[in-house]
Amino acid sequence: MAVFTTLERLQSVITERRTVQFFDDDGDGVIAESDAGVQFAMNSANDKATSIIFRKGFSLEQLDLLAADESLQRYATVLFAMYAGQRRLEFLDQEGRGPYDAMGKQALLDLQAISTGELRSKIEATAGANPLTDADTNTGDPLFVVSRDPRYPGTPGPGGF
Repeated sequence: MAVFTTLERLQSVITERRTVQFFDDDGDGVIAESDAGVQFAMNSANDKATSIIFRKGFSLEQLDLLAADESLQRYATVLFAMYAGQRRLEFLDQEGRGPYDAMGKQALLDLQAISTGELRSKIEATAGANPLTDADTNTGDPLFVVSRDPRYPGTPGPGGF
């Protein structure tokens, strides 16, 4: 299974001190990649990145090659930071968002853009083109839209897709 992020990468993005604040459940000031909270957040980030790219047509072999791409590692690490920031209530704002929520949402958008061919992985030439897009970057208009909105032609209406 592809591994896009690690605890070491997270610490390089949000600092070791901040990482300890998020994950030190026993108060000893030491965290390890094997800690349950770290594993949960890290696996969640890796699984999310993997599923976004996998569901759009890349094979498991391609995912393993794509895991070496620095941009995909950054996106997954930001997701890791987002999940880490959601662990403790004292770090959440009034809307229930953690300190890295906005960065995480942008990383999700970027991962989705890579999965549809709008953005490209630098390693995609080595890993092989996304079979779903067949290396095409024009996502264009959908073939059909269910429940068009009569007020705005070409857009889905309420309940449409």
